[in-house]
Amino acid sequence: MDTIKNSHCCPVCGYNLDFMPWKGISASDEICPCCGIQYGYDDAAGGDVSKRNSIYKEWQNHWIKEGMPWKSMGIDPPENWDPVKQLKNISHNEHTPNVGIMNKQRIGEELKLQLEKGYDIVKISRWAYKLFDENCCALDPPSREILQCLFSMEDDPQFEYAENELRLLAEKLISNEEDPLKQINDLKSKGAT
Repeated sequence: MDTIKNSHCCPVCGYNLDFMPWKGISASDEICPCCGIQYGYDDAAGGDVSKRNSIYKEWQNHWIKEGMPWKSMGIDPPENWDPVKQLKNISHNEHTPNVGIMNKQRIGEELKLQLEKGYDIVKISRWAYKLFDENCCALDPPSREILQCLFSMEDDPQFEYAENELRLLAEKLISNEEDPLKQINDLKSKGAT
């Protein structure tokens, strides 16, 4: 199997796609030839990344129970295709070890370092996208959601976090607090940040 391009692997089965399933808040609308999920349709979750990750887990469990069949009738599986080995490309799978080195605490530490360089939405968004792109398949769902929110800041002012909100998020990530994005967003909606 070719080298996995992290941002191009299927979050359900770990198959190396020739497209990104999602780019920020936009789905590719493509179908994974391996497990058959259609991005933007089968994983539509109204913008809720946590719900989308739950959909991936359910879809994955169903695919595994079916015996991990190759779904596409028009595309043949790669030579020597091994779905069990392929699953190791993703870390939210209970059947494979977590191979990721990027976690919430590390994202928090790196976000803090980025903020020490200065508060710049574009630079922070691009840093988050690069981190996501390089680690996508090894990220656990909460880490993936955090990075997606951070790199979406560049897309529209409504997705931006103020400097103090990002500093607070970094501290909550480093402390490994439960659902830090929700905490920040709740404070933001109350005008308390």
